[in-house]
Amino acid sequence: YLLSRQAQTVTFDALEESFDFRAWEPIWTELSQKFDLDMIEEMAEAAGFGVQRHFLDHRGWFVDSLWEVRNF
Repeated sequence: YLLSRQAQTVTFDALEESFDFRAWEPIWTELSQKFDLDMIEEMAEAAGFGVQRHFLDHRGWFVDSLWEVRNF
């Protein structure tokens, strides 16, 4: 979690969306799921992205994937 240390409004211009946070409101920032690399690539493709690179830990148990928007 992140904590908003003060009341604030965060605006995402690209989404044309704003979010209001109270002081000390927790902001959930992470969700762990169990997906294999093929599943991650399928999800990216279905959402209009391509996987640029997978970053795995030394055991191959955890991955962060860098996605790139495909040209339309």
